[in-house]
Amino acid sequence: MSEVDLRHLQCPMAFVQAKLALRAMTPESRLKLRLRGSATVSDLLRYARSQGYAIETQTCHDDCNDITLIAPKFLEKV
Repeated sequence: MSEVDLRHLQCPMAFVQAKLALRAMTPESRLKLRLRGSATVSDLLRYARSQGYAIETQTCHDDCNDITLIAPKFLEKV
């Protein structure tokens, strides 16, 4: 499983970098994202679900959110 720490970035750059990390995933692989900011988290979760990614885990501690996503079986590469 890959991990991308985006806590040092604010929205919209955290969201842009998260989207790039999602696009780099292979089918059915897992990715752990570390994010700050409720807007970034809600935007990312909404986007990921709309693209077919499954949210495996989501944990919040202090001001950090850890989200583990599973890529869909069939990924459309743009």
